[in-house]
Order: sequence, then C-alpha cells, then structure tokens
Amino acid sequence: MSAFTHTPQLNSGIYTLPEIARLLGMSYAKAYRWLGQYWEGNLGKEYGRLYSWTVDDTKAVSFHTLMELHMFFQLNEAGVKPASILAAHKELVRITGEEFPFATKRILEGLRCDGKQVVLYQNDGTVISLNGTRQFNLDFVLDFMKKLDFHDGVASRFWPMGKGNAVNCDPKRQFGHPVVGNTNIYPELLASMHRAGDSIHSIAANFNLKIKEVEDSIAFSLQAA
Repeated sequence: MSAFTHTPQLNSGIYTLPEIARLLGMSYAKAYRWLGQYWEGNLGKEYGRLYSWTVDDTKAVSFHTLMELHMFFQLNEAGVKPASILAAHKELVRITGEEFPFATKRILEGLRCDGKQVVLYQNDGTVISLNGTRQFNLDFVLDFMKKLDFHDGVASRFWPMGKGNAVNCDPKRQFGHPVVGNTNIYPELLASMHRAGDSIHSIAANFNLKIKEVEDSIAFSLQAA
C-alpha cells in the first residue's frame, strides 16, 4: 500500500463536510450520507480504516478522500450505481495496491466506456467493469483530470474552477483550503473586501496580487456561495 493518509497530518489537507459539499457542488445531506454510508460504512469496514475524523463537531477528510468523493459523485451523476463503483474501487485496491485509486493518474487514464458499462483498463490487461444504467461518454473524467496537478502519479492539487482560475486547493497550503495562486490568501477574504466597497485595483495593490487573481477570487466566492 502507498503512503496515503486517513488521519489529520501536516500537508494532508483538512476538509469538513460543509467544505466538501461546497467544493464538490453537492448538498450537505448527500456529502454526509455518502461519507458515512460508503466511505466509513463500506470501504472503512472493508479495509479496517477510518477515512474521516472530527473537527469542530463535524466530520472532516483528507485531500485524497476529497478527490475520491469527487470522482464517486461524477460517476454516480453519470448513471453508475454506487454498489458498482464501490466494487470497482475494492478491486482496484486489490490489484494495484493503491489506497486511493480514484485519485491516481494511471487509473483515471484507464477509464473507458463500452456500451452501457464503464470499464477500467489496466496496463497488465486487467479490465474492471462498472455497471452503469445508461450509455454515456467519459468527458467528465478528462475535465476532472484537467483540474488536477499530479505528483508521483497521484493528485496533489485541485483547481475547483479549472486552471484558468487562480483559486486552488493545495494540501500543503492552509490545510488544503482554497487559496489564491501560490499564496496563503483566502479568496473569501478578497471577496468580502470587495463586497465592503474596496475596489479590485486597491485589493490587488494591498496584497501584491494581479487584477485577475482578485477577479478570480470574487468569481470563485460567488460560485461557491
């Protein structure tokens, strides 16, 4: 097994349930249910591990669990049954030894669509099926990968609105909370200053940021509201 983390550690990121829901564009209720039912209840029992911990009276997860929840959400939205996704996850862990297969580049690159089912092609020729309810393409996987940076083949940074926007989640910065570019500045801070009446140019000057970085922060905050 690779050295991923299931407990809060430096540079692993900390994402509470409200943040999971906001970043992944799902309801709080769905984030709460999926984490408890699928990750803690199903995968946790399968592997004998915890995928979350408690922070300020709410559950929280690491960066890699957040990325897996994102892919689980996308596959389910496309029509793939949760039981099929979980079965494939377990098989991928068994075959590849990767604890977070849906956050691993070589596995994401192996996703293919064949008729009404999604299959994962591995380099050794192994094919793992995900039984879907209807035919669809996998453009959302490519879109997801375009929002990720990878290090040693696993996700290392997430750009919620795409890399054209300066806001990103880096587990090595501010516990993985969204920040602006390579700074430790929260986009919400800039957005709140703008709402209070500060101009974009003055905010950029005060924080030594580009105009676009401030505009991106405001756009992110509006989208995530």
